[in-house]
Amino acid sequence: MPSFKYKYATKVGTREGEIEADTIEAAKAILSRQKINFTSIKPKGKDIVLFGGGPTAKDIVIFTRQFATMIAAGLPLVQCLNILAGATENKMFGKAITDIRQRVETGDTFADALRKHPKVFDNLYTNMIEAGETGGILDKILLRLADYMEKAMALKGKIKSAMVYPAAIVTVAVAVVIFLLAVYAFVQFRKTEKGLIMTDRIFIRLPVLGELIQKVAVAKFTRTMGTLISSGVPIIEGLEITARTAGQKVIELAVLGVIDDIKQGKGLSEPLKEQGVFPTMVVQMIEVGEQTGALDAMMNKIADFYDEEVDTAVEGLTSLLEPALMVFLGVVVGFVVIAMYMPIFQLGDVVG
Repeated sequence: MPSFKYKYATKVGTREGEIEADTIEAAKAILSRQKINFTSIKPKGKDIVLFGGGPTAKDIVIFTRQFATMIAAGLPLVQCLNILAGATENKMFGKAITDIRQRVETGDTFADALRKHPKVFDNLYTNMIEAGETGGILDKILLRLADYMEKAMALKGKIKSAMVYPAAIVTVAVAVVIFLLAVYAFVQFRKTEKGLIMTDRIFIRLPVLGELIQKVAVAKFTRTMGTLISSGVPIIEGLEITARTAGQKVIELAVLGVIDDIKQGKGLSEPLKEQGVFPTMVVQMIEVGEQTGALDAMMNKIADFYDEEVDTAVEGLTSLLEPALMVFLGVVVGFVVIAMYMPIFQLGDVVG
């Protein structure tokens, strides 16, 4: 739907706003019904960004924590957005915050304004903000979001730092193999629904690496669900959000399969057990959390436990991968040498 920018007068001066409508006449009619005395209105042009990209996860964390501090101090929502729009160093992020502020000024809820920028704020973020607005605990929700995102960033950073050396070795080896044997068929197979499910099932069953993938998925699932439940999001809606952000097709299908059972009146632990994806200990702890009425706290405890398990698994995988990759690289190089010199040997036999 087209967007239109308009200017209107206030007690403190002229302000700008934005509205969506099919035509400019329809936009004028909407503004009139809202009793907004606009002085000018015109179609919104496309923003041209010359330098830089979108905000990083760190940018969003800083924004969230600063926002929580301002809201807790009693500053109005629009004023907070105005201050943060000018404070951010990322120009694209600053424009997004300004747009959100303008939408809030024209009557949108904060959550609805955030949903207009799905590339910046995901479903988890906007749903939790909506829960905070509804419950009147926006500052607390913002702090929870900042904590959650910082832990997710820390986990991602640990995995990246541990995999730098193995990734460098693998990159060299894979580059040589791809030169000789293309992986086009495998990539195309992964693009299909069936291929994605099949390969993800293989990955999660691999020795050592599969266990790490499962632990990361469990930590992400329980951390996300614990945060959503403690923020007042219904379990079914929380499961739908968690499934979409799982990052692993097997886990996504398992979580979606649980939703149908819950709709029929079952608890969470029994359907999870039937899926056969989550470890028995996780299912048992979730069951205890349901019985005691502290499911969110139990989810966060499970996530803390598996975060430590991931750290340990990554360290073990790193120590195991170094010698294994050296052997693998030697085999690849040997294969290349044989592939290059075998035709020469055969040619010598023919000439002889």
